[in-house]
Formats: sequence, structure tokens, C-alpha cells
Amino acid sequence: MFCIVSQRILNHPIAQVFNVFVDPEKLRQWWGPHGFTNRFETFDLRPGGHWIFDMVDERGKVYPNHGVFKEILPLEKIAWTRLSQPIFDMEVRFKALDHGRTAFTFVMSIPDERLYETFLTFAPEKNEENFDRLEQLLNQVSLPV
Repeated sequence: MFCIVSQRILNHPIAQVFNVFVDPEKLRQWWGPHGFTNRFETFDLRPGGHWIFDMVDERGKVYPNHGVFKEILPLEKIAWTRLSQPIFDMEVRFKALDHGRTAFTFVMSIPDERLYETFLTFAPEKNEENFDRLEQLLNQVSLPV
């Protein structure tokens, strides 16, 4: 297994960061790189539950996504396996830090070295764009803790 790890320290409490992931209306607003929108069909956040959605780029190209949740640990971790191509495992980790900050981490576990090498050409940059969008939402909206 090959891993790509991306992390951002957010100046927001862990409960706020976790809540914008588990609330599909909030998640839809920031998930994905710059220029993408999301159309969620299913977001069943429980072990064995499915997350089915389309990501749509600025040109209108649709990227179907289907995953099944493996593990939900409130305020700690959300893990799923992507069932649509390319197949890989994803973990989103949350860690409370001092001064109301949160370490927010993506761990992409990729089973194939060639696929991993391909992901290295774009995933770290696109994950940073995803974090930018998350941070923008957190900064714009006063969210309950």
C-alpha cells in the first residue's frame, strides 16, 4: 500500500471542522478542488453506508464518485473505500490542537504503485485546494460548535 498524506492546521475548533464534514449541505460546498461543484445522491454516514455523488468541473465534465464508509469515529476519523475508479482507501483525520486549532489530515492509501505515481502528479496540489475551500467556508460562516 502506498500513501499520500496531506495536512492543514485550521484556526477553528475541532467540532466546527468535524461538523462541516458530517453535514452534507456544508460538505457539498467545499469538497473537491477549486472550480468543482458537487451533486450528492447519497450520504449515509455510518459504517457500511454509501456516499454517492458527482463532482462537476468548470467545463461541466462529470466525475462520478461512489464510496462505502468503513469507520466513523466522531471528532477523530472518517474512513471509506472508494468503489468507483480509481479505487483507493481514504481517511480524514481530525486532531484538536491548542488555542482552538485543528489538524485536518487526508490519508489516501493507494494499492498500486503505478496508480500512486500518477496520483503524486496531482493529488497533493488538489488536496491543498480542497483545504483552501474548507478554510474559506469556515472563515465565512459562523458555525455552531
